[in-house]
Order: sequence, then structure tokens, then C-alpha cells
Amino acid sequence: MTSMEKDFTDVHKLRLCLLIPLFYTANNHHLQTQRLADRGANVLVVARKSPSHPQRSEAYGTVNITRVAPCMSGRIANYAMMLPAFVELLRRRHSYDLIWVVKFSTLGIVGTLAARILGKGCVLEAECNDEMSGEHFFHLNEWRLCHTRLFRSIFNAGMVVRNWLLRQADCFMAISREIEREFLDSGVPKDRICYKPCGIDTDRFAPISGKQKQLLRQKLSLPTNDLIVCYCGRLVHNKGLECLLQAWKDISHEHGDVHLLIVGSGNNWFGGIEDALKAFVKSEGLTTTTTFTGYADNVEEYLSASDIFVYPSENEALGVAIIEAMACGLPVVASGVGGIRDLVVPGETGILTEPRRADHITEALRSVIVNPDRRREMGVKGRHHAKAYFSIDRINSLNVQAFTAVYRSKALPS
Repeated sequence: MTSMEKDFTDVHKLRLCLLIPLFYTANNHHLQTQRLADRGANVLVVARKSPSHPQRSEAYGTVNITRVAPCMSGRIANYAMMLPAFVELLRRRHSYDLIWVVKFSTLGIVGTLAARILGKGCVLEAECNDEMSGEHFFHLNEWRLCHTRLFRSIFNAGMVVRNWLLRQADCFMAISREIEREFLDSGVPKDRICYKPCGIDTDRFAPISGKQKQLLRQKLSLPTNDLIVCYCGRLVHNKGLECLLQAWKDISHEHGDVHLLIVGSGNNWFGGIEDALKAFVKSEGLTTTTTFTGYADNVEEYLSASDIFVYPSENEALGVAIIEAMACGLPVVASGVGGIRDLVVPGETGILTEPRRADHITEALRSVIVNPDRRREMGVKGRHHAKAYFSIDRINSLNVQAFTAVYRSKALPS
């Protein structure tokens, strides 16, 4: 325990409200809040209802969750929850001293405004690239109106006002160096920026023995003798999965003992392409060398059963699945974009490729498939890298330091 952490534990009783669009057990912030609560913090979560979580209130361990309307899915739901979330923050104002907003592109206004009115501390954490500039709105939006000159002018004017309000926050958490640079470019003072990537449970995500891997493959109905290449994540357009399957056509034809494992779902996500991917696999005769699992909450088992991890995303804020794969001792083949460049050490823990290049994915996969010693060495180094820099305990220490600084600067109750 650092001296700052000890001082925080002895002097302050943290009372924290996490404002986040969705909160569930597979969410990385579920793990972070639970660890904070385990250390004695009083944690309240305000999130949106969803078809899978329609209840008004519940508790995960010692973390209390309040869910607000609307109970719906889709991108518009995050905007629709702004007013109900603001009302809830006002109603529960005696339950917290600091508001921690995740995905502040929509909820940042709510958290910052409530903090200013109530005299609370406010921490904003970006969950994706371009949250300050607003460019992510155009990346995801295919409505023709949104790309007209008039709409862009009105949007930019609105962003100036919004960002002025957001810059009143006390701390900005950047999960990648690229997002850290975006904050600086948007006029956020350097002393209010905290670099804090996501953390994982390195006991849950850990290497297993060869015998355990065989038994696990039998349990999961996976090929016991093939070399398994695994992808974990959403099956949506910007994850580069179309290029991955193009590359897999060549790899599966070259090597008869390989199998592609695709863990995740896409049909309930904006930009989902799960059905299109399955159709491509069928049309190209890849069904015997490709498995789609659908949504899975036992991701660590699929990773532990695999030999190589692939992540060809076209744009990525960080890539928690890469950290989980490295912790399981897998070499990584991933696109060298966004926060992924903060995770993978080229040539040591994995290989970085150009995005949208199926030929680069093919070459990278081929180089690790044919070289078991290289796979093993990368896996060992990846495990060490994940434990040293991305363990949940280390990331929680960064949370504690950031919250402590806000408490001190705002002279919040201790």
C-alpha cells in the first residue's frame, strides 16, 4: 500500500457515485467499484435500466445500484436517461461526495452540472476515442442529415458550449495515451488529467496446464488437437472481423489443424454484423474451422482453451480483451490503433498490424502459428506485462490517488 493510499484509508471515508449508462457483472467498472467497496468505500451506482436489467434497485456485494428510465436499448437510450439521471443525482445528494462519470459524451453534462450545483467533486472518464471532440458521433451515425454542412455547424457550436461545461470537472481519466492527448488538445489542463487504463483480475484470467486445456476444450466442445485462434468482443462493423475472416480463408487452407473461435455477439449492438459473418463463413466453406459461441460470460475459459488471440479492430480506445488474453498467456495479433498500442509490446508480447489489411493479419498469424517457441515466449512475456501494468489492484490504486486528489482540492468531507 502506498503512502497516499494509506492516507486515504486513514483520513477519508470515500462516498462515491458512479454514473454510467450500463452496469452489469461483465462490465470492467463492476470489478473496479467492488474492489473500492471492499476497501471500505461507500459506492452508489446510477445506471440505466435495460431489458436484461429492468429492476429499479439491486446490490452487487456491497455496491448499491439504482437504475433509471428508460428501460430500452440502442444509442438513443443514453440521451433519454440524462434527465432521469440528473433527478436521481439530486435526490441521492446526501449519499455521495464525488461523482465519477463513465462515457461522458452523453452523461458528462449531467454529472458536471449536478456536481457544480451540489458542491460535489466530479471525475470524467472517457470510454472511447473522440468523446471531447464529438467525432465518434459521426463515426457511428449513418443518417444523411448528420453529415450536412448545416448540421455540422450547429453540432460544433453545441460542442463548444458542452466542452466549456465539461472542463469544469475536477479530474479527467484517460484509459489510453491517445485519449490523454485528446484531452490536452481540447484544452483540459495537464494537472487535471490522470492516465488510468482498465484493470483485470489476473487470478481469474491466468494460464493453465496442457492437461487442463485439453479437459477444458472437451467441456466447451472445442477441437482438442487443433491450434485455436480466438477473438473475444462485440461482433460489430468497426472490429475488423470482415478482414479477419478474409485472412482466415488463407490460413485455414494452408493449415489443416487450426480453428477460429469467435466469442461474442453482435445482433443486439448498433452496427452488429453477426449474421453477415456467419453467412460469409458458410458461403466460403469455413464452417468446420470456425466456431461462433454467441454471448458468453465465461470468457476466461475460452481464452484459456486457446493458443493465439487476434483482435483486428479498426478503432479502439483500449481493448480490455487484449489484456485478458495476455494474462492467460496468449500471444496477441492486433491492429496497431488507439489504445492497443499501449498494451501490446511489438515483437515481445505480440504483433501489431495495419488496420483493414487482411494480408497483414494473414502474415502475422502465419508467423506465430508455425513457430511454437515464439508463441510460448510471447505468452510468458504477455502474462508478466498484464500482471505488472494492468492488474485490478494496480488500477484501483490509480483510482484511489485520483479520488484523493479531488477530495483534497475540493476540501470534501472526510
